[in-house]
Amino acid sequence: MDEAIHERKRALRRTMRVWLRKLTLEEVRRRSERLCATVLGTRAYREARTVMAFLPIPGEPDLSGVIERAFADGKRVCLPRAEWDAGTMEAILVAGPGYAVRTGRHGVIEPDGDERAVPGSIDLVLVPGLAFDRAGVRLGRGAGFYDRFLRDCAGLRLGVAFGEQVAEAVPRQPHDELVHAIATESGVIVCDAARWRT
Repeated sequence: MDEAIHERKRALRRTMRVWLRKLTLEEVRRRSERLCATVLGTRAYREARTVMAFLPIPGEPDLSGVIERAFADGKRVCLPRAEWDAGTMEAILVAGPGYAVRTGRHGVIEPDGDERAVPGSIDLVLVPGLAFDRAGVRLGRGAGFYDRFLRDCAGLRLGVAFGEQVAEAVPRQPHDELVHAIATESGVIVCDAARWRT
């Protein structure tokens, strides 16, 4: 059973990676602008004091519009940094526009700072993924960093993806953490109505 789920995940990852590679830089830019507007229009964003965004790898939505607006709105902003040897992820607080970044393992751009946000203090986590479904199941890239990190987060979890990344069903294992809603360039899909307030 477990191997069957792993294979379904691998197949969906392949499908999504192929689709994402077909997007032009201009398409990603245009869609990302609309997606940022979706995020900024949510009550969760407006009420958050601390927001965790992410720096995109190729094909992922660019959340710079959300990050810049969060600074302007006086919110605390943190970005993820993977600690590969420990298999964990930390939320690094960034001070404002022009924050320092560095190239980490696998060419991933990450924040270059030392001040960490306690996961329990983050009000809104913007969660990347290769695919999501309407039940809030997320398909990541397979390393498990977000699943382990989200276990300690009490705040709202907003999956961030392009519309085509919302699948009919995403295979789920017991360790897979759910998101409460999904933001796309077309709007918000509520997955957990008890937690997510529009």
